This record gives sequence, C-alpha cells and structure tokens, in this order.
Amino acid sequence: MQNYQENLLFQHRTSSVNDEFVYQCPEFKTAIIKSIVIANVTDAAITYRLFMNPGSTSVGIANSLGYDIAILANATQLWRGFGGITHPTSVGIQSSVANSIVITGYGILMGTGE
Repeated sequence: MQNYQENLLFQHRTSSVNDEFVYQCPEFKTAIIKSIVIANVTDAAITYRLFMNPGSTSVGIANSLGYDIAILANATQLWRGFGGITHPTSVGIQSSVANSIVITGYGILMGTGE
C-alpha cells in the first residue's frame, strides 16, 4: 500500500510584469496539483495570467489557463482540479504590477520510475 500526503509544491512572488517561470514537474515524477492559490499582496486591484505548459518552461497565450484575470486588493483566488502532470510540464504566471502576486501550489509528487 502506498500513502501520499499533500505538500507544498511551489511558492513564488512575481518580481516583474513579464512572464515568470514558477514550477516544473521533476523528471521521473508525476505531480498532482490539488490547488493553486493566487494572492494579491498589494492594496490595489490588478490582473494576472496563469499558464500551464506541457512542453517546457515557456509560457504564452496558447497555454494559458486564465488571461488578464482581475483580482481585488489584498484578495486571494483558488484554482482547483488539476490532474497529474509529468515532466516537462511547467507552471508560469504574469502580473500586471511587479511584486504583487504570490502564487502557491499544493499537491502530491509521486515517483514514476526512471
């Protein structure tokens, strides 16, 4: 029997208004992302873009999960329902204001062999 515990997979604070790489599933692993929390840590409403790229670490419109999503000042939004992702799938984010978003991903990381 195998037991899996949900853990923090990644956490990142945006540093610019450009696309930013957040996380890449490690090689020989499968990550089940249970939830992604987006926190606006500023006192102004902003927008963000969330990306999931199955091919590598680049991000763009073609692999966006949400594009220019509004988030109120000091608010959080929860994304749920991701299935298993494998290497080299990556997560990325872009914020309309530098240093304004903290993105946190929780899930399960499982070994899938070498």
